[in-house]
Amino acid sequence: MTDDAVKAHSFNRQVEVLRRRVGAARFAELEAALSPESRALIAKPPLGLGWLPVHRSTELLEKALLVLFKGDLAEMFEMGREQFKGDMSTLYRVFMRFASPHTLADRASAIFSTYQRGGTTMNCTAKEPNAVELLVENAVMPNPAFWSYLRGSIHAVIELSGVKRTEVKIISGGGRDPRALFRATWQ
Repeated sequence: MTDDAVKAHSFNRQVEVLRRRVGAARFAELEAALSPESRALIAKPPLGLGWLPVHRSTELLEKALLVLFKGDLAEMFEMGREQFKGDMSTLYRVFMRFASPHTLADRASAIFSTYQRGGTTMNCTAKEPNAVELLVENAVMPNPAFWSYLRGSIHAVIELSGVKRTEVKIISGGGRDPRALFRATWQ
């Protein structure tokens, strides 16, 4: 394994959102499919400011996709969207409502790096009147579950600005590629 890591807060919130979305009985099915190390982190959540190896989050997302969502990437998208929205306090949501999607995309790129340690980066690479492009590179252990989850998070960022008809697509990369270019559009 590498030194790449994610904030424990992110892992803990993924666990909370999954448990809420599927209920205790179905979540127990997921836990049974996880490694003993990941089960231990769920049983005794680490402090949110700490760091966890990225493969803990990767395992959780991949197993959730297979065990809970039966391969439905739309569910991973909704999980990312719900988690991001849940992480925003009411006061922060009010401020987001007055920011442009372009400003929020820039901010999201900067914040993303505070939750990642290692090589994974996100940069806003293009801005148009009703669109932005975000490039994520050097993803460690990339997989369809991760990219769909991240697509949902990006959707939530743009959506919280108050624009209508938000759509986020991966226009290149994704899958097992360590790079993905997201294009967010709105009206």
